[in-house]
Amino acid sequence: MQKATETGWDSLVKVCYEIRKVVGEFSLKESMVDEIKVDFYAQQIVPSQELEEYVLLNSTGDGSCLYRSISLLVAGNELKYVELRVRCVIELALHSTYYLADEELVEQIAAQERLLGVKGNDSGLVDADFVHEIYKTKVMKTCQLFEYASMFQIQALGAVLRRKIRSIYPETTPEVMYRSNRSFNMPPPRAYPGHLTPLPSQGGGNLIIRVFQGVGNLIPML
Repeated sequence: MQKATETGWDSLVKVCYEIRKVVGEFSLKESMVDEIKVDFYAQQIVPSQELEEYVLLNSTGDGSCLYRSISLLVAGNELKYVELRVRCVIELALHSTYYLADEELVEQIAAQERLLGVKGNDSGLVDADFVHEIYKTKVMKTCQLFEYASMFQIQALGAVLRRKIRSIYPETTPEVMYRSNRSFNMPPPRAYPGHLTPLPSQGGGNLIIRVFQGVGNLIPML
């Protein structure tokens, strides 16, 4: 995948189509995580109402923290983080039309670019074509092993796992809370191998996966 990005978006999409043909089902572990290590620092900054039912687990903050956190929650350890990153790239590359039709997602990308100083048009809006290019660039960067994730990677992992993912964010400004402290709806089921077959005891979508956006990395909540 990373090699394909050297020649651009179309090359990445082509490689993703080929991988999609052979990728099997993701193996979801039904039991608890292998070893529970509580992140006591993160426990101090998580919104208090979340602590009534959940604890925050320690995970590796190396740029793959989202994928490591999700791996810990659905596989019992962090070992599936590379596979989850690959599946995330496939989802985003082959279904870009779906994600770029999501007005909230497009606005989120545009808002991030405005914060970085990108000028919009007379109405303050960032050009749609420019947003599309930003999307493609971010997806291609996802092929790099330690590249940090954005919100749409969280949404894409929900599609891969057929689970809702709830993003918890420290209490801050209303605008940031609105965009970051939320649940991500699952896209429609994909008609190709590689998406999760629901466990007999857990129908697709009944399990809500929670991740906390701490200081510098995402942290799994159990």
